[in-house]
Amino acid sequence: MKPTALLTNDDGINAAFLHALARACEETGFRVLVAAPAGERSWIGRAFSRHREVTLATYPGLGEQAWSIDGTPPTA
Repeated sequence: MKPTALLTNDDGINAAFLHALARACEETGFRVLVAAPAGERSWIGRAFSRHREVTLATYPGLGEQAWSIDGTPPTA
């Protein structure tokens, strides 16, 4: 059984470094799962989505499974 690596970032699903890291992990024997924001989200650690749903979309061709997430956690 392969070890699993869950990769994420704050630069977005299309970030070149995320794709390079996923390839490198696959080449060294990891099962790669990716969950990253739809776009660049650096420096918004306190942001939250108030008036819209957080959406999740599959992202083909990156690791074994990858998801693009649009939005930020809602307030309680």
